[in-house]
Parts: sequence; C-alpha cells; structure tokens
Amino acid sequence: MRATLHVMTTTDYIAMRGAMQPMLTGGMESILRGRGAAVDLEIIEVEARKFFGKSAATFDALRDHFKAKFPDSDERAMAYARTHVPLVQVPTDAPWAFPAAADFALADRWLSKKVSTVGTPSLATFRDARKRELFDLPDAPRPDEATEAPVRFVPDFDNLVLSHDDRSRIITDAHRGRVTLKTCRCARRSSWTAWSPGPGNRNESATRRYW
Repeated sequence: MRATLHVMTTTDYIAMRGAMQPMLTGGMESILRGRGAAVDLEIIEVEARKFFGKSAATFDALRDHFKAKFPDSDERAMAYARTHVPLVQVPTDAPWAFPAAADFALADRWLSKKVSTVGTPSLATFRDARKRELFDLPDAPRPDEATEAPVRFVPDFDNLVLSHDDRSRIITDAHRGRVTLKTCRCARRSSWTAWSPGPGNRNESATRRYW
C-alpha cells in the first residue's frame, strides 16, 4: 500500500493506520534521500499537526506554510512529513466529492477518536521460501498451497504484474520483459497469453502470443 487514498471504515482506519506507518516512513525516507534533504522529523511533525489542527487544508497550503516558517529549507521535502500525521481527505461538493486539490483534516478531529501511528493489529505470520516474514488476517481463508489458481484476465497496470516484489510466482523473469503496456494479459500460474488489439481496438482482430 502506498501513500495514496484508501476508502475504509473508521474502525478499520484506526486499527490499520499504525500498521501502515513503517511503510510510509520508508517511502518518505527514500524520497528525502533522493532530494538530498535532511529534516528534523519531530519538529516538522509537530508543526504539521498544528497546521492541520486549525482547519482542513491542502498539501499546497502546507508547503506554503513551511516555506514561510522555514525560508531556508526545502519546503517540498518537509511536506512529506505529513505521512507521519494521520489525515483524512474531506469530501466537498466537487464531482465525486473529491477535488484535485483536496483539503485534508487531522483524523483525530474528523473522526473524534485517537488515531495512533504505532502499533500493529493482530495478524497471523508466516515465512515464505526466502525466509521473509509475511502477514495475513487471522481468520482469512487460505487455500492449500497445491490449489490450482484460476485463469485471470489481467488488464494494464494491474498490481498482479506491476507491484509484487517477487513476480516469479506469476511470470518467469525470462518472459517478464515481454509483458508491456497497451497489452492485455491472461495468466494461469506460469502460462501467459498476450493480446495486442487490432485496428480500432477490435478484439476480434487482435494478435495473440503464447508462452
């Protein structure tokens, strides 16, 4: 999960927000390294809480605030400290209720409940073949490892193809480079078919490749 928008209930947000913090911290640190920026996270987090605590505001407004308060610093880098502050996006009368430059509010105030950035919900833990620790919900259904996976139609930008750290379970490294944008995919374990749409995106004239 990235530092992006997720729709969830108040109960789930409070339960999961702390578990997401290490991921958000790692993402922020990676961005700051790329910008060659060093910030005092404790000071910036306090300042961000104070800023959003006054009223809901946009991230652009937060950057302007940091630029005015710390004129010799990288305000864009500092604004990434918002990932250490639990926030909720405030709906408006804009289409879909969320404008492009949306206002965010402190989750504590919006939900009228304390939201922590530490702690992990009760999870079942496992080790994969590479000895990495994996997590799942305690009561989630988990089929036997020998269960055959059904055929899946996978569109462009599907997380199955783009986001998994180890995609060798889905497609071999030798074939992964052949899976490109503007191509539809159908996957079943290590067998793949790719469709390239024909003229006018007519599927009946699509070119198919198998491997």
